[in-house]
Amino acid sequence: MEKKIAVIGTLAGSLLLVGCGGGGSSSVKPTVSLDTWSGSIAPNTIVTASGISTDTTYTAPSPTFAITALGATSTVDNSSSASITYNGSGNIESISLTNDNGTVSWGSGDTFAGSGGVIQVVSADSSQYGIAIDPVVVGWDYQTFGAWITGMGSGSGRVGAISVGNATAGSSIPTTGTATFTGYAGGFYSDGTGAAYLVTANSTLNTDFSTRQAVFSTSGSNTVNLSTAATAANSGLNLSGTLTYSPATNSLTTSSLSSSNGMSGTANAQFYGTTAQEVGGVFSVRGAGTQGYIGSFGASR
Repeated sequence: MEKKIAVIGTLAGSLLLVGCGGGGSSSVKPTVSLDTWSGSIAPNTIVTASGISTDTTYTAPSPTFAITALGATSTVDNSSSASITYNGSGNIESISLTNDNGTVSWGSGDTFAGSGGVIQVVSADSSQYGIAIDPVVVGWDYQTFGAWITGMGSGSGRVGAISVGNATAGSSIPTTGTATFTGYAGGFYSDGTGAAYLVTANSTLNTDFSTRQAVFSTSGSNTVNLSTAATAANSGLNLSGTLTYSPATNSLTTSSLSSSNGMSGTANAQFYGTTAQEVGGVFSVRGAGTQGYIGSFGASR
């Protein structure tokens, strides 16, 4: 997993390389909790949002920095948070993601770039990558998601994913009817040979509010090799599983998530918005040895 080049994925599924972008400097800014993205974002403002995340450790020793070990996937942290700082031009200046295993952040001197609704952040020393969805570009108002990897080229680090937003109150989740949520997914994949990849995909949740079931799937999975920057479609990373939740409880789960190439694991999600207009979550599937895929997703109806 040699440090080589910054990479990013488009929402449509094809992957591309992007150039560098900047944030900008500013003085002390007010902090606001996310209500809606359209209403909360303003120049010189820090927007915070809470949600759920999952992560794990990896080992990738020199000189090749190929992955030789993956740690146990952490339990889902329901008290995770994100903090996004906007400069005077309304552009992202810094991003900070926090869960029970610490904080990952990007700021002054790091690269912020984007294309097609995907935000890419890369630390100045190229050891720390992150991707996130720009909710304004894709038309979301209540949530977004992202994923990160740290320690690139250092021998070890962490890889994880997060979903944050304005969660729906359990009592406000509809109890009748159906809805189809469509959106995107992304994360990082270790193929079991030591290679690591960025993954992007489309996501769908066919939800029956009366039975409290959401059939989750991803499609059009595409990868970028983090060492070579080679891009490829990989249908084996398409996911499927049925999430369920208890009455008036905003916590969707499944322990039977599977990938087309035979990995298995879990997914956790929650509805976002005043009446569950959107949904987002995190997932983790594992195969043999160092094969594993951690990511997150978001969707709207």
